[in-house]
Amino acid sequence: MLASAGPIAALSAAHDAVSDGDCVLVVAQPYAGGYHIGWVGDVRAYAWNGVDLWQLTSDHTLAQYHRDRGGRVEPRMEHLVTTSVRTSAVDEYGLTATGAANLLLTTDGVHKTLAHDAMTTILRTAADPAEALVAAAVAAGTRDNTTAVVLSRAPAPALPTTPLPAAA
Repeated sequence: MLASAGPIAALSAAHDAVSDGDCVLVVAQPYAGGYHIGWVGDVRAYAWNGVDLWQLTSDHTLAQYHRDRGGRVEPRMEHLVTTSVRTSAVDEYGLTATGAANLLLTTDGVHKTLAHDAMTTILRTAADPAEALVAAAVAAGTRDNTTAVVLSRAPAPALPTTPLPAAA
C-alpha cells in the first residue's frame, strides 16, 4: 500500500472534506515508471498508447458488483454506486498502478455514453481530446456528470551522443 500512498492520501483528504452531499473521484499520481491510481465510485482510468485504450479500473456500482458475481444486471444498477467519497473507507478504495505513459480519466457521463471505439477514435484524432470527449458525450445526450482528463508524460529527452570516427 505504500506505493499507493498518494492516491490514498488524496481520496482520504477528499473524504474528510465532503461533509454534505457526495461525489465520486479518480486520482492519478505519477511516479518514475507510470502512475498510481485510486478511485471511488463510477469513474474510470484508462491507459492510452496513441493507438489503443485499455480500461484499468472497475466501476464501484451495483451493476459491476452483480456482474462480478455472475448475477443479473438491470440498467438502473449502472448508476447506483457502492462507494463514494463521503461514504467510503480506506479499505474500499480501488487502487492500481500502470506503467503507461498516458492516461484517460473519465466520469460516467463520458464512458457510459460513448462506446469504447468512439472514445479511442476521439483520442486518436482530436486536437484537444478531453474537450472533444466531453463535447461528444453532451452531443450524444448524456445527463450525467461529464468530465475527461488526459494525462501525458513526455518521453525522456534523448541523451546527447558523440559520433564515432569513420572507420579507415
